Amino acid sequence: ENDEKVSDRVETFSNDVIILNNHASEVFMCAWNPSMDLLASGSGDGTACIWGFPPEKNGRSDRHVLLKHSMEVGDKNKDVTTLAWNKDGSLIA
Repeated sequence: ENDEKVSDRVETFSNDVIILNNHASEVFMCAWNPSMDLLASGSGDGTACIWGFPPEKNGRSDRHVLLKHSMEVGDKNKDVTTLAWNKDGSLIA
């Protein structure tokens, strides 16, 4: 039995933070690509974004591809709540 206490605090420095701007609603899910420097994010605005890294020198990442889940106006089932890359990172669902 290990009696060592492990802290759950993690310090994050501002130069380690990247602002990803494109979603118009909350983000429900993010998934790192297993083989490339890409991050996919899914949102309540009915879109998924695939973000390229590294970011620009200003700490922002504007390199992205926008994927629209639903093009129907007023579609209530548009949220992108799950994302997954396949094993080699060539497909996302």
